[in-house]
Amino acid sequence: MINATRFNGKRAALSLTYDDGMDCHLDLVGPSLEDHGFRGTFYTPVNATLMGRMDEWAALSQRGHELGNHTLFHPCRSYGGSTWIQPWRDLKLYDLARWEAEVDLANLILNPLLEHCADLGSDLWVAPVRDVIGSL
Repeated sequence: MINATRFNGKRAALSLTYDDGMDCHLDLVGPSLEDHGFRGTFYTPVNATLMGRMDEWAALSQRGHELGNHTLFHPCRSYGGSTWIQPWRDLKLYDLARWEAEVDLANLILNPLLEHCADLGSDLWVAPVRDVIGSL
């Protein structure tokens, strides 16, 4: 049985998640959710948006949104004609040890953004592509 107090006395909760750490998440999505009294969970890889706007990601988290790990390099599976996937980011080359190393390193980068969340940290993780779980 679910403890109803976990959801402020409600019987259910809705989870809104956003992947890939895009600029629009900081500029549009977070503020729009807040305008309607909602908060979201943002899964960001270690990318230019995260590194260039760390203070803003930390502020987003401080306003009640969750930040989660979306890996260090956001690997994807190459299906032959996928020329946009750099060979070293091809998911077919990953094994469990590489996954663990990349997730752990991304956590080291994300955790300082979550210092105000002593009970949370960046324990939230989502795979960057839908077909990864079956390949581990």
